[in-house]
Amino acid sequence: MIVHNVAQGGEEWRRARAGVITASMIHVIMAKTGGLTDQQATYVSAIKGGASQEQALLAAGYKKAPSAAAVEVALAGGAPGDWSDAAKNYAFKLAIERLSGGPLGDDEFNPWQAARGSALEANARIVHESWIGDIVEECGFIATDDGLFGASVDGLIGEDEGAEYKCFLATSKLRPILLDNDVSSVVDQCQFAMAITNRKCWHFGLYLPDLEKIGKRFTLIKIERDDNYIDRIWDEAIKFNSLVEAYMAQLRGGPAVPAVPEAASPPADPPVAATEEGSSPPEEPVEVGPLETAIKAASTMAAQAIPEDTIKLGDINARMKGLSVNAEFMTKVIGIKPLDIKGRAVVFASSQWPDIKAGIIKFVESL
Repeated sequence: MIVHNVAQGGEEWRRARAGVITASMIHVIMAKTGGLTDQQATYVSAIKGGASQEQALLAAGYKKAPSAAAVEVALAGGAPGDWSDAAKNYAFKLAIERLSGGPLGDDEFNPWQAARGSALEANARIVHESWIGDIVEECGFIATDDGLFGASVDGLIGEDEGAEYKCFLATSKLRPILLDNDVSSVVDQCQFAMAITNRKCWHFGLYLPDLEKIGKRFTLIKIERDDNYIDRIWDEAIKFNSLVEAYMAQLRGGPAVPAVPEAASPPADPPVAATEEGSSPPEEPVEVGPLETAIKAASTMAAQAIPEDTIKLGDINARMKGLSVNAEFMTKVIGIKPLDIKGRAVVFASSQWPDIKAGIIKFVESL
């Protein structure tokens, strides 16, 4: 077990969990139609067989319709065993992070929500400690020894328990918890956190300061370890890791790129084909040739002269034999955005050259 004592939401925390299958995303991984419980399968079968919702609820023994994502996928006609689009997108994100060695910037991380959660979590911990009469030890991120799986742990209690705090705003999540003690939206995360940390019980705390006037700002529900369910989670998580590795192999693969002939100066950018107003020609895909050739080409980039003011993407590709990159690769993988994009003329500042060179070398050496 690897413990990262870092502040959740910070850059070190993001780097620690980059490429790691985390507990907070287990519910996405479990959302497969083939992962239905017997009770869920009965409900889905009844609905698909033409029964009314009331009849389906009665047949399956539910008091209300199940809200699990797997049920939604099954009712929508997903094939048994299919990963959801959300799961595939998550696996692809992890594949890129494992290849790049760092977090992939995307819209899923909301700095405002992270800041709000961090601020309220401290208050939740204080209330929690007063309720249980024990210390909740702060902890950032815990990973398995192989670094493939992990959990952002909000707190550890003694030797056998842990804590997860949520400061939900969405009423669709608040209502089941506050009215029915329904923690199905977080049970996968808490069970996998117990699996990662080898603990027996997880305290789930919902902190909602809006309800302070009626004495319900904090709701505490204990979730006991379920080894049978954890075994199911591990089975799906290991299968999901194979999907991540398959995406990595696809990203590494592809046809070799012919070597660029030696030239006194980089060739001019090719003419831009006519397009409809407001649109741009499609970018060429990232292509990586033989690994030895790519590393050799990248390692010799330090000797290249730096243009006076700017450097074009065509200039960069002309200096590399066996490796060709595009603007999307530079932005998402290397983390460097161009100054301007006009047709195929992708322009970077000459001052960015050392970072471009270092980023490409780091990428090809990680392959």
